[in-house]
Amino acid sequence: FFCPDQKKKKKKKNLVSPKEMNHKQLVSWLRSQKISADSIPKSIDGKGIMRLTAKQMRAQCFYEEDAALDVFKKLRNETDRVGKIQMEQRKTQKQMNKAK
Repeated sequence: FFCPDQKKKKKKKNLVSPKEMNHKQLVSWLRSQKISADSIPKSIDGKGIMRLTAKQMRAQCFYEEDAALDVFKKLRNETDRVGKIQMEQRKTQKQMNKAK
């Protein structure tokens, strides 16, 4: 039974940019990207890893050179992707607020 006045609530998946991730979220995201996260020190969170260069990641996280560069690129690509989605969401919200 559905009333026309009822709105279906879509469950939004919270988008988190890598620089906003805590250690646990960072490790989970890396694993979802098929990247070993076992060597990431517990003291490193998303903000910390985003500050590292590929060379620093290699040294601090014990990655091989190619793996460190891959992690570096994937983190930045994910930051860009989430940023674009969040910007679109803000634009949509702004338009909805103007329409009211």
